[in-house]
Amino acid sequence: MAEATRDDVDLVLKLYDMRREPTMREARRFMIEEFYAENGKEFAEKYPPGSKENAYFRQATSYWDMVGTFVKRGLLNKELLFETSGEFHIFWEKARAATQDMRHARNNPLYLKNLEDLAGQHKAFMEGRSPGSSAFLASLNKPPAAAKTQKRG
Repeated sequence: MAEATRDDVDLVLKLYDMRREPTMREARRFMIEEFYAENGKEFAEKYPPGSKENAYFRQATSYWDMVGTFVKRGLLNKELLFETSGEFHIFWEKARAATQDMRHARNNPLYLKNLEDLAGQHKAFMEGRSPGSSAFLASLNKPPAAAKTQKRG
């Protein structure tokens, strides 16, 4: 495990501060509480371009995709990030199915790829420390009414 530096800590704190911005808070709330799309078609129907929900999706997922880029480039200590946040993993699990179709429609297999890779690394990190924990995160991808009744076990 690489040692985190003060620069890593500073970046994590800055990233946390960015998450507190009011529009970002609403985008994050939307992703956790309301977002659900089984595929790209459902995404396009429920969250069309120009809608606030589409903007929330793009803001929340592109934020974590950017953070994934920092990790991939060695600019942010992965273990420090994983010990301080797992929100990106939830977002990826919720966005996964629709993202696959979006990649195909855009002819861009790299769309949200850094977010996907970050979530995959987080899954391995968590399974090594808390086996079975990633199954709970994957189970959160349910329609909003079902997600509200989801219990931690």
